[in-house]
Amino acid sequence: MSDSFVPEYERERRFLVAEKSIVRGASWEFITQGYFFAQDGYALRVRLTEKPANRTGAFEHVGAKVTAKGPRIGDERAEYETEMDPLLAVEFIARCSNVIRKRRYHLVFEKQIWEIDEFLEKNEGLWIAELEGKDIRDVPVPPWALREITSHTEFNNDEIAFKPVSEWEGTDWKAESPWDWN
Repeated sequence: MSDSFVPEYERERRFLVAEKSIVRGASWEFITQGYFFAQDGYALRVRLTEKPANRTGAFEHVGAKVTAKGPRIGDERAEYETEMDPLLAVEFIARCSNVIRKRRYHLVFEKQIWEIDEFLEKNEGLWIAELEGKDIRDVPVPPWALREITSHTEFNNDEIAFKPVSEWEGTDWKAESPWDWN
């Protein structure tokens, strides 16, 4: 993404993850995102990224960004993003009432880098795999995925920050098999 006022268009495919063991041994980071606004596909957020500093459970700041996104059109979404001071990001997020926390794993599968998000707290149990890039439209559903959710906006991070999956009616998204999901 960029540090300019010209949007980049992120193209991504998103999948619910059925086989969580795929992240075993993968590198990961801890992400906290505070949302100031999310409506009609538009969103404004601050993201703080941290990594484990040592075996005591302490974390160190890796970076922080403020991001504005436009509505998704197919598999693309306009995105404006710039770096910010991590300590300032902590203060902004502390003042947000709509926050998501997740572990993001980095997985190489069939020569592509996937980001696997394990959501925590009010979105616990939700795992989403994302593949970003220009040439991703023909990528088949990976064998460890449950189902593609690229066009299901209710799974967007900005949506689940305001309406976490723990507040959803029913549990279809938790299905253990691709055949169980409507």
